Amino acid sequence: MTASVTVAIPVRDGGPLLAGTLAALARQSVEHELLVCDSGSRDDSMGVARSHGARVLQITPAQFSHGGTRNLLVSEARGERVALLTQDAEPADERWLERL
Repeated sequence: MTASVTVAIPVRDGGPLLAGTLAALARQSVEHELLVCDSGSRDDSMGVARSHGARVLQITPAQFSHGGTRNLLVSEARGERVALLTQDAEPADERWLERL
């Protein structure tokens, strides 16, 4: 069964903040697809995202734009609904996605 919600995150060198956001997403009460678009990270952001079950898209830094990258994430999402986050926006609790 496919999750009805996709959580989509643009990332570049997310570091520990990304890891915290992904850990908080793993505790959500709603099943969801995790979709990350990496724009040239030099740290292990892609590996961290994959270790949390994310499907990872890759673009070059030159291809990044705030609107364009988010449009790409939405177009690639498999869920009926998409929640967009930033790499450092850690959900406050495990019911954040459910309440949306």
